[in-house]
Amino acid sequence: EDSACLYGQILKSSTELPSFCTDVPCEAEECCQAARSCTADVCQEGFLLSLTRPEYCAGVVCTETECCQQKTKCSASVCPEKYISKLASDYPEYGCSNYTCTVDECCLEAPVCEADTCSANASLYLLSDDPLPSCSDFTCTLEDCCGNAAKCDASLCADGYVLSQIASENVTYCKSGVCEHDECCTLKVPSASVTGINFHDA
Repeated sequence: EDSACLYGQILKSSTELPSFCTDVPCEAEECCQAARSCTADVCQEGFLLSLTRPEYCAGVVCTETECCQQKTKCSASVCPEKYISKLASDYPEYGCSNYTCTVDECCLEAPVCEADTCSANASLYLLSDDPLPSCSDFTCTLEDCCGNAAKCDASLCADGYVLSQIASENVTYCKSGVCEHDECCTLKVPSASVTGINFHDA
Protein backbone atom coordinates (compact mmCIF):
# COMPACT_ATOMS: atom_id res chain seq x y z
CA GLU A 1 0.00 0.00 0.00
CA ASP A 2 1.00 3.63 -0.46
CA SER A 3 0.76 4.01 3.32
CA ALA A 4 3.86 1.85 3.65
CA CYS A 5 5.92 4.43 1.72
CA LEU A 6 7.86 7.20 3.42
CA TYR A 7 8.09 10.79 2.22
CA GLY A 8 10.09 10.85 -1.00
CA GLN A 9 8.99 7.33 -1.92
CA ILE A 10 6.27 5.94 -4.17
CA LEU A 11 4.73 2.50 -4.51
CA LYS A 12 6.61 0.14 -6.80
CA SER A 13 4.94 -0.92 -10.05
CA SER A 14 2.66 -3.97 -9.81
CA THR A 15 5.26 -6.16 -11.52
CA GLU A 16 7.84 -5.30 -8.87
CA LEU A 17 5.65 -5.69 -5.79
CA PRO A 18 6.05 -8.91 -3.81
CA SER A 19 3.00 -11.21 -3.60
CA PHE A 20 3.20 -11.11 0.19
CA CYS A 21 5.16 -9.05 2.65
CA THR A 22 7.44 -10.78 5.14
CA ASP A 23 5.63 -9.22 8.04
CA VAL A 24 2.64 -7.09 8.96
CA PRO A 25 2.70 -4.26 8.30
CA CYS A 26 4.75 -4.29 5.12
CA GLU A 27 8.16 -2.63 5.21
CA ALA A 28 8.85 0.35 2.97
CA GLU A 29 11.82 -1.40 1.40
CA GLU A 30 9.55 -4.19 0.14
CA CYS A 31 6.85 -2.02 -1.40
CA CYS A 32 8.39 1.35 -2.23
CA GLN A 33 10.96 2.99 -4.43
CA ALA A 34 12.52 6.44 -4.47
CA ALA A 35 10.23 9.05 -6.00
CA ARG A 36 11.54 10.99 -8.96
CA SER A 37 12.00 14.77 -9.04
CA CYS A 38 11.27 17.05 -11.98
CA THR A 39 14.10 17.69 -14.42
CA ALA A 40 14.31 20.05 -17.37
CA ASP A 41 14.25 17.22 -19.91
CA VAL A 42 10.62 16.56 -18.97
CA CYS A 43 9.65 19.91 -20.53
CA GLN A 44 9.12 20.21 -24.27
CA GLU A 45 10.16 23.20 -26.40
CA GLY A 46 8.48 26.37 -25.17
CA PHE A 47 8.32 25.26 -21.53
CA LEU A 48 10.51 25.68 -18.45
CA LEU A 49 10.61 23.88 -15.13
CA SER A 50 7.70 25.26 -13.13
CA LEU A 51 8.50 27.51 -10.19
CA THR A 52 5.69 25.74 -8.31
CA ARG A 53 6.68 22.17 -9.19
CA PRO A 54 6.40 19.56 -6.42
CA GLU A 55 9.50 18.28 -4.68
CA TYR A 56 8.64 14.76 -5.80
CA CYS A 57 6.51 13.52 -8.70
CA ALA A 58 3.39 11.50 -7.98
CA GLY A 59 4.16 8.58 -10.26
CA VAL A 60 7.01 6.48 -11.53
CA VAL A 61 7.48 8.96 -14.38
CA CYS A 62 7.31 12.73 -13.92
CA THR A 63 4.83 14.47 -16.20
CA GLU A 64 4.96 17.81 -17.96
CA THR A 65 1.81 18.90 -16.12
CA GLU A 66 3.56 18.41 -12.78
CA CYS A 67 6.88 19.87 -13.74
CA CYS A 68 6.60 22.53 -16.41
CA GLN A 69 5.21 25.96 -17.17
CA GLN A 70 4.96 27.76 -20.48
CA LYS A 71 7.75 30.22 -21.23
CA THR A 72 6.98 33.92 -20.91
CA LYS A 73 6.41 35.71 -24.22
CA CYS A 74 7.84 39.10 -25.18
CA SER A 75 5.65 42.17 -24.98
CA ALA A 76 6.20 45.91 -25.41
CA SER A 77 5.96 46.35 -21.63
CA VAL A 78 9.42 44.77 -21.31
CA CYS A 79 11.02 47.71 -23.14
CA PRO A 80 12.26 50.64 -21.03
CA GLU A 81 12.49 54.27 -22.07
CA LYS A 82 14.46 54.83 -25.28
CA TYR A 83 13.72 51.29 -26.50
CA ILE A 84 11.01 49.96 -28.79
CA SER A 85 9.57 46.49 -29.14
CA LYS A 86 10.97 44.20 -31.81
CA LEU A 87 8.60 42.99 -34.48
CA ALA A 88 6.62 39.97 -33.28
CA SER A 89 8.33 37.91 -35.98
CA ASP A 90 11.69 38.69 -34.32
CA TYR A 91 10.66 37.62 -30.84
CA PRO A 92 12.14 34.30 -29.58
CA GLU A 93 10.06 31.63 -31.33
CA TYR A 94 9.28 29.57 -28.24
CA GLY A 95 9.28 32.33 -25.64
CA CYS A 96 12.01 33.89 -23.53
CA SER A 97 14.92 31.84 -22.25
CA ASN A 98 14.19 32.39 -18.58
CA TYR A 99 11.25 33.16 -16.32
CA THR A 100 11.49 36.90 -17.08
CA CYS A 101 12.01 38.25 -20.59
CA THR A 102 15.00 40.54 -21.12
CA VAL A 103 15.43 43.76 -23.06
CA ASP A 104 17.86 42.03 -25.44
CA GLU A 105 15.30 39.36 -26.29
CA CYS A 106 12.35 41.70 -26.86
CA CYS A 107 13.55 45.22 -27.64
CA LEU A 108 15.69 47.42 -29.86
CA GLU A 109 17.18 50.83 -29.18
CA ALA A 110 14.71 53.42 -30.44
CA PRO A 111 15.77 55.66 -33.33
CA VAL A 112 16.29 59.33 -32.46
CA CYS A 113 14.97 62.47 -34.12
CA GLU A 114 17.07 64.39 -36.61
CA ALA A 115 18.21 67.76 -35.26
CA ASP A 116 16.48 69.62 -38.11
CA THR A 117 13.19 67.68 -37.97
CA CYS A 118 11.18 70.67 -36.74
CA SER A 119 13.05 73.52 -38.40
CA ALA A 120 10.86 73.68 -41.52
CA ASN A 121 7.85 74.81 -39.49
CA ALA A 122 8.23 77.92 -37.33
CA SER A 123 5.33 76.85 -35.13
CA LEU A 124 7.26 73.78 -33.94
CA TYR A 125 10.34 73.38 -31.80
CA LEU A 126 12.66 70.42 -31.15
CA LEU A 127 11.73 68.89 -27.78
CA SER A 128 15.36 68.34 -26.83
CA ASP A 129 18.69 68.79 -28.56
CA ASP A 130 20.92 67.01 -26.03
CA PRO A 131 20.02 64.25 -26.08
CA LEU A 132 17.82 64.20 -29.14
CA PRO A 133 14.34 62.77 -28.47
CA SER A 134 13.85 59.03 -28.87
CA CYS A 135 11.05 57.91 -31.19
CA SER A 136 8.15 55.67 -30.28
CA ASP A 137 8.42 53.37 -33.32
CA PHE A 138 10.75 52.43 -36.14
CA THR A 139 9.96 55.70 -37.96
CA CYS A 140 10.07 59.02 -36.13
CA THR A 141 7.05 61.32 -36.27
CA LEU A 142 6.63 65.03 -35.60
CA GLU A 143 4.82 64.10 -32.39
CA ASP A 144 7.93 62.25 -31.23
CA CYS A 145 10.31 65.08 -32.04
CA CYS A 146 8.49 68.40 -31.89
CA GLY A 147 6.32 70.50 -29.63
CA ASN A 148 4.03 73.40 -30.44
CA ALA A 149 5.94 76.63 -29.98
CA ALA A 150 4.32 79.36 -27.88
CA LYS A 151 3.42 82.69 -29.53
CA CYS A 152 4.51 86.12 -28.37
CA ASP A 153 1.72 88.06 -26.70
CA ALA A 154 1.60 91.52 -25.10
CA SER A 155 0.49 89.98 -21.81
CA LEU A 156 3.99 88.53 -21.44
CA CYS A 157 5.62 91.94 -21.25
CA ALA A 158 6.43 93.45 -17.85
CA ASP A 159 5.67 97.05 -16.90
CA GLY A 160 7.71 99.42 -18.99
CA TYR A 161 7.96 96.93 -21.85
CA VAL A 162 5.96 96.42 -25.04
CA LEU A 163 5.96 93.84 -27.79
CA SER A 164 8.91 94.18 -30.11
CA GLN A 165 8.18 95.63 -33.52
CA ILE A 166 8.50 92.23 -35.17
CA ALA A 167 6.22 90.56 -32.63
CA SER A 168 3.64 93.33 -32.88
CA GLU A 169 3.49 93.21 -36.68
CA ASN A 170 3.68 89.44 -37.24
CA VAL A 171 2.80 86.20 -35.50
CA THR A 172 6.07 85.41 -33.74
CA TYR A 173 6.81 81.94 -32.39
CA CYS A 174 9.17 81.39 -29.50
CA LYS A 175 11.95 78.83 -29.25
CA SER A 176 9.96 76.48 -27.01
CA GLY A 177 6.54 75.90 -25.51
CA VAL A 178 7.07 78.85 -23.16
CA CYS A 179 8.14 82.28 -24.37
CA GLU A 180 11.00 84.10 -22.69
CA HIS A 181 10.47 87.78 -21.96
CA ASP A 182 13.42 88.83 -24.15
CA GLU A 183 12.06 86.92 -27.14
CA CYS A 184 8.93 89.04 -27.32
CA CYS A 185 9.34 92.30 -25.46
CA THR A 186 11.40 95.44 -25.72
CA LEU A 187 11.80 98.44 -23.47
CA LYS A 188 9.08 100.99 -24.03
CA VAL A 189 10.42 104.26 -25.51
CA PRO A 190 9.11 107.29 -23.57
CA SER A 191 6.90 109.65 -25.57
CA ALA A 192 8.48 112.95 -26.53
CA SER A 193 7.03 115.87 -24.55
CA VAL A 194 7.35 119.66 -24.86
CA THR A 195 6.04 120.32 -21.33
CA GLY A 196 8.32 122.57 -19.35
CA ILE A 197 10.22 124.06 -22.34
CA ASN A 198 10.39 127.88 -22.22
CA PHE A 199 10.55 129.87 -25.41
CA HIS A 200 12.22 133.32 -25.28
CA ASP A 201 11.97 136.19 -27.74
CA ALA A 202 15.07 136.85 -29.69
